[in-house]
Amino acid sequence: MRKVLLPVALLVAIVAMLFTVWSQRADLTTPTGYHAVFLDNNLVMIGKISRLNSRFPLLEDVFYLRPGVNQETKRTVNVVVKRGGEWHGPDRTVLNREHILFIEPVATGSRLDKLMQDVRTRGNPPEAPAEVPAEKAPEPAKP
Repeated sequence: MRKVLLPVALLVAIVAMLFTVWSQRADLTTPTGYHAVFLDNNLVMIGKISRLNSRFPLLEDVFYLRPGVNQETKRTVNVVVKRGGEWHGPDRTVLNREHILFIEPVATGSRLDKLMQDVRTRGNPPEAPAEVPAEKAPEPAKP
């Protein structure tokens, strides 16, 4: 009897462990494939996220919001910037999961989706940045 119970108990434990891991998996499918990742330092990074269950999720095809001032109107704006033009030319960003506040999908046709398409098409020259008025930019929730 003991010889039968041990393998059965082991099998039940393995199935329970696999179910737990599978059920905690986040569904990251979106029509655009992009997510806005809000970090605890008020930085918002946008990209295609993977390895979410890892301690260090991966963000690819990355954009971010950079604060700035519109020189014509003197209004504070957030500029949509395509990552990769920096001196080290990053092609991806590895995040520390402990600094992620929350993750939201970027909807098809949303203002951010259109701005990202615009930056992809024309690049991001400093004289004509893709701007999001600061008062309309998403703000992370306070914990």
